[in-house]
Amino acid sequence: MPFIRPKYHPQTFGKIIRFVFWLMKELFPIFSMAFCATKTVIEMNKTSGIIYKILSRCKMSLEINTELKHFLLELPHNEVELSAYNIVTVDNKILLTIFSSVVSNLIILIQFQLDGLKRAQ
Repeated sequence: MPFIRPKYHPQTFGKIIRFVFWLMKELFPIFSMAFCATKTVIEMNKTSGIIYKILSRCKMSLEINTELKHFLLELPHNEVELSAYNIVTVDNKILLTIFSSVVSNLIILIQFQLDGLKRAQ
């Protein structure tokens, strides 16, 4: 069954609708995971600014002040990123990677099928 159909079939519209809903159902967890991971990393990177505001605006005991300053000094040295088994970083960039892989594989598939149609004629 070729990927590119030269004629219109009445059942094609229903299949396309089912395929679109299936695709949305499969991609929703990936999109939500990527967006939540990106939002979490952005919020984590705001921590140093929040602690600096607390130190400058609030009066507190010397012990808490010292601990916050030590924590503030260690924050830049700890790069925060969410990853899947330390293989792939999970953020919005992964969506572009997935999309580009799918598109390039589809282009290769279409080229092979067009070549097969030319040979059949």
